[in-house]
Amino acid sequence: MQRAAMALVGTHDFSSFETAGAPRETSVRTVSRLVVQEEDAKSGQIIIEIEAD
Repeated sequence: MQRAAMALVGTHDFSSFETAGAPRETSVRTVSRLVVQEEDAKSGQIIIEIEAD
């Protein structure tokens, strides 16, 4: 999962994740850090940490 998440690191247009008519100047964001951790294998809980502008 960490390897797949790395595709989001960098500058991307996230307009497909916002609602129609969102009052933002731009939906382009830069993701600088993304970490995926499996907290508890038994429960299947996953923690995702993202740093972005």
